[in-house]
Amino acid sequence: MKSKLVPIGLALTLASVARADFAPIALTPSSYNADVVVENTVPALGNNTSATTDQGTNNTGNGWYEIGYNANSPASGLPAAGSTFVSASFTNHSYTMAPSYTTNNAWLIDTGVTNATITLVTPAAYTNLSFLITSGNGGGTVAYKIHHADATTESGTFICSDWFGGVNPAFISFGRVNVISGNFDTQGSITSPGNPRLYGRDVTVVNTASPITSIDLAYSSGAANVHNQVYALSGATAAGPTWSPIAVTGHTYDLVVEAGGVHRGPTGATTQSMDNDVNGVNAWYEKGYHKFLLYANTGLPVAGSTITNASATDHAYKFAPDYTQNNVAYLNPTNAIVTQTLVTPTAYSALSFLNSSGNGPRNIDVLINHADGSSETHTFVSLDWFNGAASVLGTSGRVEVDTKQFNNLTATPNSNPKLFAAEFILNNTVSPITNIVLSSTNLGGRTAIFAVSGTAGAAAPIFSLQPQPLILSPGLIANFTASVSGTAPLTLQWQKGTNGIYVNVVNGGTISGAATTNLTITGVVAGDDAD
Repeated sequence: MKSKLVPIGLALTLASVARADFAPIALTPSSYNADVVVENTVPALGNNTSATTDQGTNNTGNGWYEIGYNANSPASGLPAAGSTFVSASFTNHSYTMAPSYTTNNAWLIDTGVTNATITLVTPAAYTNLSFLITSGNGGGTVAYKIHHADATTESGTFICSDWFGGVNPAFISFGRVNVISGNFDTQGSITSPGNPRLYGRDVTVVNTASPITSIDLAYSSGAANVHNQVYALSGATAAGPTWSPIAVTGHTYDLVVEAGGVHRGPTGATTQSMDNDVNGVNAWYEKGYHKFLLYANTGLPVAGSTITNASATDHAYKFAPDYTQNNVAYLNPTNAIVTQTLVTPTAYSALSFLNSSGNGPRNIDVLINHADGSSETHTFVSLDWFNGAASVLGTSGRVEVDTKQFNNLTATPNSNPKLFAAEFILNNTVSPITNIVLSSTNLGGRTAIFAVSGTAGAAAPIFSLQPQPLILSPGLIANFTASVSGTAPLTLQWQKGTNGIYVNVVNGGTISGAATTNLTITGVVAGDDAD
C-alpha cells in the first residue's frame, strides 16, 4: 500500500493572496567555506584529441599518443610531431608525421566522415605514392582520386588494416591511451612484436608527367564502427625506387595525444570532494570542463549563473560567483557548522536551499537569526546526489579530482548526480534575517549547499514530511503521517488513487483522519491497496 498526500482547494485558499516567487539571496564570500567544483578553465582529460582510433569522432576509448607522453614507458608512442622515420618493414620507405599534435594531424575516413582531401604543399610528379595508414575495429577500404595539374584525374582504392596484428608494419608504438580515463595500455615490449601499428599502402601513379596537386579520400567499404586513418604521404619518382616524404596540408582531425598533453592526476581545483573528507575522489565540475561535444552540456551551470527549478518554476537559485574560490557551504563530520551571512538583511516568509549530499541522505539543522535579536530553528533532509527524487537539476557526470577521470557520464540530460531543493516556512516573517547557521550531527556523509533563495510573500504549501509506503498483512492498521506548512489558511485532504485516478478519502468505517496530517485505516483489506 502506497500513499500520497494531496492539497486540494489550493486555488481557493490562495486565490486572494499574491504569492511571491523564491528569488536568489545574495550571500557574503565568507558564506562559502569549501570548493567542490572543478572550474572549466582547468585542463581536462579528453581535450587532447578530437577523434580516436577506437571511436572516431565520438572521441572516446583508446587512441594514439606521442613518444614522451607515457613517463613509465618513455620509448613508446608515435614518432614525435614533424619527425621523419624509416619504415620498419620496407627500408626504402620513409614518412614524416604532421608538424604538430596539438592540432589536426591526420585524415579520418569512416561512415560518419566519408570524405577528405590531402593537398600537396608543392605539386610534383610521382610514379608511386605511399599512404601511411591504420584503422580501428577491423579493416576498411578507402577510395582515392588523384588530381593532376593538367586537370586529369585517376582513381583507385587501398586497404586500411586494423592497428592490431597487421602484417608488414611501418611503425609499432607499443602503447595506446584511453583519452577519457587516461589509462595506458602497453602492447608488447620494445624488443618483441607489439601493437598498435601503422602501415604503408603503395599505389601506382598512371600519369607520371603532370604534377599531383591533391588527393581526395572517400569511404569505400567496411563495418560501421571501422575508423580508417591516414597520417602521412610519401612518393617515388622515376629517378629511383625510394619513397620520400611529401609535404602535405589539410589534416582533418587530431588523433594523437601530444607529449605535453594532460595526464591523469590531481586537478588541483578543489578543497573538498563529495566522497571524502579531503580533496580526493569525486566532485562536481563546471559546464565546459568536459571538452567533447557529446558531453558539452554536462556539469554544473557556469559560476554566477541563475537556474530555475525544473519541477517548481517559481524557484530560482544563483550559484557562487567564482568556482576558483570557495563555492559552497560544506558540512562534513570534521566541519559540522558554517554560517551564511546575507549581504542585505531581508525579511522572508520561506527559504529554499539548493543542496546535495554524498554518502547521504543527511539531516541538516538550520538556525535563523533575525535583526530583532530573535532566532528560530528548522531541519531539512539533504538527499544523496545519486538517490533522490524530484531534483532541481541533474549534471549527468562527475569527476575524480585526484585523477581527472570522469564518471557517470551520459548525454541524457538531468541524470545523476543531482541537486535538490529543501525548504521550510519561517515563523518570524517580519524581522529581517541577518545570518543562517547550518550544522549537522551526522557522523558520516558530506553536504554541499550551493545557494539559498527566499520569498517574502505568501508561501505555497511545503511538505516537510512525506508519507511513507506501507506493506501490510490483511487485518492490520495502516498509519500514514505527513507534515505540511505554508501561508494560512490551509486545508488537507487525503486521496486514494487507482490507475492514476484519485478520489477523496472520507471518514467512516475503517477510515479516520481524512482531512488531517494523520490518516488511519483500521483492519486493511486487499481493496485498500492504492496510491
